[in-house]
Amino acid sequence: MLYRPGQSTTRTGTSSTMSGTHEDQIITNAAPLPFPLEAKLDATGEPVTLLQTCDWQGHSPSNIGVDKRGKQFLATFDEVTVTDHRAVPNLAVDAIRNSQRAAV
Repeated sequence: MLYRPGQSTTRTGTSSTMSGTHEDQIITNAAPLPFPLEAKLDATGEPVTLLQTCDWQGHSPSNIGVDKRGKQFLATFDEVTVTDHRAVPNLAVDAIRNSQRAAV
């Protein structure tokens, strides 16, 4: 199972248990993003890196990413906010595109 934001993990010997896990982790249509996207977990503000987008049964669209501890996680689109300037709308670029369209 993938780690979920907000989970707590406890280790005993060689096994670990997680509270807050979801048993229905059927993931389909996983696709890498064109480049890793910087984001933050909304609940904690923790910076994370999103690596893939996917359909997670009952929770689509979703993201697979890596947190600051190197743990992969699964998060729904409403649990993360993309902060990467390469993906966030750029008003200056939009203005240039709109002026080019108007000139045609």
